[in-house]
Amino acid sequence: MTSNKCCGRARRGYALLDALIALAILSLVTAGMIALLRQTVFSLEEMHRRDRVMREATTAMASLIVRDGSWLDEHLGDSRYEAWDLHVERQSAQVYDLTLKDTVHESVLLETATYLGATEQRHADH
Repeated sequence: MTSNKCCGRARRGYALLDALIALAILSLVTAGMIALLRQTVFSLEEMHRRDRVMREATTAMASLIVRDGSWLDEHLGDSRYEAWDLHVERQSAQVYDLTLKDTVHESVLLETATYLGATEQRHADH
């Protein structure tokens, strides 16, 4: 009987040790899942912020490409336009290159060329 008592206590000890190891593994997995969830939330917030910035820059660029040549000539080179850094370069008498940059990171958000021939003619007709 003494050996059975000893083996029973040993089995209970191993069962407790197994339970503690399982609990530790579950804790590590849970911590990893929480970290992954935080990173996912951060990534989504950053994606929404960048999307908002691009929509605002697109709206600004849309208002720039309908400007007349005299306005663009006044803003040749680097200047500020709304919340953006604007670079205007004249390629020919009727073609201008427009670049909008992020003021914080100075990264190019949008670039386009605009042809003023048809719009300048319409303004002159009215």
